Amino acid sequence: MFYYNHIDYITEESVVPDVRKYVMNDKAEFARHFIDIESFGNEVLPQTPAEAYKKYDSLFLEKYGRLPWYIQDMMAKLTKAFKDKTRLIYYYCLLIWLII
Repeated sequence: MFYYNHIDYITEESVVPDVRKYVMNDKAEFARHFIDIESFGNEVLPQTPAEAYKKYDSLFLEKYGRLPWYIQDMMAKLTKAFKDKTRLIYYYCLLIWLII
C-alpha cells in the first residue's frame, strides 16, 4: 500500500539520475551507471565502497565505473532513511533506477 500511495512521486523522481546525467551534464553521474569489469583485471574487487575508494583513485573509477559501490552507498542511505523515516521515497527512487 505504501508504494501504491506514492506511485506518482516514484514515477516522477525515478528519472532523476537521467536528468543529472543528460540535462544537468553531471560528469560524476556517468560512472555510477556501469562497471567495466575487464578493466579491473583478475584481482579481487573491493567489497565495500570505502575499500574501493581507497584502492582506486577517482579518475580510474570515473573511467571504468563504480556501480557496485554506488549501489552500496545508496542502500546505506536507503536503510538509514527507513530507520529515520526521512527521504525514504527519494532514495528508493534513486536506487530502483540503478537496478532496473
